[in-house]
Amino acid sequence: MIDLGKFVDDARVEELPELAGALEAARVKLQLRLAAPGPAPAPAVGKWLTPAEAAGLARASKRQVYEWAVGKRWAHRPSKRKMLIDEAGFRAWLGSRP
Repeated sequence: MIDLGKFVDDARVEELPELAGALEAARVKLQLRLAAPGPAPAPAVGKWLTPAEAAGLARASKRQVYEWAVGKRWAHRPSKRKMLIDEAGFRAWLGSRP
């Protein structure tokens, strides 16, 4: 941990105005970071499936799984080229389909 009090104690008198300005700028930056929203966490789920695993479970194609996943809560896209599927949510959704 940085001891800011030591910086103040060790600074020469002529350095104090510059130190006060630096400390104020750091305080403002800290407040902005604290107020900024963090990244959205992935939903807490039991087991993740790949689209291929979900397709096998549903006896469907991967393409069909991708089409079904649009806007569904059981589908999570951590990146543009990756999709993960909440197994419990997907099974429940499959069971609710006519």
